[in-house]
Amino acid sequence: MFKSEDTISAIATSLGEGGISIIRVSGKNAIKINEFFFRGNIKLNEAKTQTVHFGNFVDTNENILDEVVVTIFREPNSYTGENLIEISCHGGIFVTKKILETILTKCRIAENGEFTKRRFLNGKIDISQAEAVADLISAKSESAYRSSLSQLKGSLSQKISEIQNKLINICSLLELELDFIEEGYEFADRNFLKQEVESTILKIESLINSYNIGKYFRNGVRVVLIGKPNVGKSSVFNAILEENRSIVTEIAGTTRDTIEAETNIGGTVFRFIDTAGIRETENIVESEGVKRSLEEIEKADLILEIFDISNKNKLKIINQNNKKLLIGNKVDLVCEKEYEKFENMCFVSAKNKTGFSDLKKKILEKTIYSNKNLTEIIAITSLRHKDLLEKAKERLKISFDGMKNNISSELISCDIRLAINFLGEIVGKFSSEDLLNNIFSKFCIGK
Repeated sequence: MFKSEDTISAIATSLGEGGISIIRVSGKNAIKINEFFFRGNIKLNEAKTQTVHFGNFVDTNENILDEVVVTIFREPNSYTGENLIEISCHGGIFVTKKILETILTKCRIAENGEFTKRRFLNGKIDISQAEAVADLISAKSESAYRSSLSQLKGSLSQKISEIQNKLINICSLLELELDFIEEGYEFADRNFLKQEVESTILKIESLINSYNIGKYFRNGVRVVLIGKPNVGKSSVFNAILEENRSIVTEIAGTTRDTIEAETNIGGTVFRFIDTAGIRETENIVESEGVKRSLEEIEKADLILEIFDISNKNKLKIINQNNKKLLIGNKVDLVCEKEYEKFENMCFVSAKNKTGFSDLKKKILEKTIYSNKNLTEIIAITSLRHKDLLEKAKERLKISFDGMKNNISSELISCDIRLAINFLGEIVGKFSSEDLLNNIFSKFCIGK
């Protein structure tokens, strides 16, 4: 168990006016320190763990600062695994800071994420679960919330553990053979080992492929609307958002810059970007708008290319791209039989607000539901996890090729152990101090 002589404190709730604020104190002397300032019907040093006590909180001169409720958690049964106190006071900025300042006369201010870091160091969670805490706090949608909650509960940790255990068993068989190589014993058939390594590679690939969906959960989906001038991009943009966010006129080239707005579709955040109409122009301002439109295409997760199907001269596709959805706008100006002739196109009328339910379904199918096996896998949301999985996969491919070419068990085992180590870094085994500091520095103070 991690032991620190330092006792830390910080405000755990958002600082502002509200009904309540919570100040946390964690460490060896957390209870002893608060004994100096709490005045109630019980001494905190004598209080049992996970009990709540009402009283006054005083400063070093015995001046009452506020009425408070103090909750006691004795080690190891606390969030951090250490002695931990939570002081609930009235939610004013001044009084909250005043109580914290008083506590800090006896201990130090916590660093970013230090409470959760201590939770990790005391074996309460692993690194992937610690990262999920930060994701859960910043979640902006149902999908982001569910994904981070699943990881916090240990779904990814369990999956990684299963893969590691399988690889450890393979390693054990290979290394056992080395002890009896002179006697000619074979403890595992090479064909069986190849099958085991190959099936493990497939499991890792499944996790790697889930990143494309996982990053949507975490960061949202970036959707760019493009098209020729006056095809109704801004009108479609407004209709999707269900608000008049972008200026709409009959004049071609109204939009000169990119306009961005967020909305929630199917429990996931989508960020829509309305762009300038793409055409050749000598107008300096419009030309810059076209340039920015092309830049947005490169950054997009999905492209909606808008066409005015009432004008057949404007039905030329601007940019061939497999992450594109073709939208036929202004169906209110064309008879149904005529516009249904166009293939692979979603039809809407921005003017009449029709077709947008189907359009949103298509957007989800093209992004969030693009992986048909999503319900069977755990979606990873961290680029760090993806990089480590790719490194593990590479070492396993090398070991698989080694088995096919009858390379010695010692070399094969070495590559498999490297793969195990890469997987271990995902959950925190073999992690460096620099890595831990980098992860927890992104947390807010008090968490």
